[in-house]
Amino acid sequence: MSTVSDLTTTLSGVSLSRRSTTFTLVSSDGQRFDVDSAVLAFHSKVFADMFETVGESDEADRTCDLAEDGATVKAFLEALLEGIPPSTQEAWLSVFSLMDKYECKALKTPLLLAEWSPICSDLIWAYAVGCHLGYTDLAWTALRQVSDYTGLRGWGAVFDALPQEPRNVFTTYFQERTEKARSILQNINFGKVCSCARDKDERDCDKGVWDTVVLSVCSRLDGGEDVVARVREEIWSRVGQWGDCHRCGKKLHKKVGELAGRWERAQQQLADKTFSRLSAALNKA
Repeated sequence: MSTVSDLTTTLSGVSLSRRSTTFTLVSSDGQRFDVDSAVLAFHSKVFADMFETVGESDEADRTCDLAEDGATVKAFLEALLEGIPPSTQEAWLSVFSLMDKYECKALKTPLLLAEWSPICSDLIWAYAVGCHLGYTDLAWTALRQVSDYTGLRGWGAVFDALPQEPRNVFTTYFQERTEKARSILQNINFGKVCSCARDKDERDCDKGVWDTVVLSVCSRLDGGEDVVARVREEIWSRVGQWGDCHRCGKKLHKKVGELAGRWERAQQQLADKTFSRLSAALNKA
């Protein structure tokens, strides 16, 4: 495979021997890139039309001034001609914007491959990449796997550049997960307190422990977290309160199982609704 260094050369006062297909792209900051016009035209309809207009003109006319700076042009050519993913989120966005501007569908692959690069620091980035490129399954898989939801600040340039609707899908999903988890927890009927309450404080029996755990979990609940695992963890942390009564342990175990069943059904319903919203949002884009 030809490399960008083969196909492009930054001119720095060095006299270059040109072939008839050589064309010079000039960035907004004056950097000059020699490209093989036939190769570039193959990947871009905009450049193909441009080169056809220029034809076999004099060498002095075979240049094109671009609005992008040299770093952006370099990232664009590397992605298009060599398949190298952009190395920063800002570069990713710049190259993504040029995909439509220059009608370069071939850029989709290196932009998608960036999802596995070092700049993909978390699943929020993968969600944003999927939304920008119209890959619903990628965006949905990432959304389902996000385990921490703390608001919209500091999530990276690629996510911040999303249209409002995909951003709303993301935030609404976690808000509804939080509300549903809280509702299920608060509406599980625990029933009567264990008979061991006659011999100790009711707060140290099954119902007292359950009520304490529900209050604790509901007060600090993130939409992406596993609510069942959280409840189990909090109950276990209080094992000293009820550990001498097997009836308390059995009842708590039963209620966690009830929570797990309800939560699984609720998640599936929410997943179906959210996937439909996401598909509609990306189809509009």
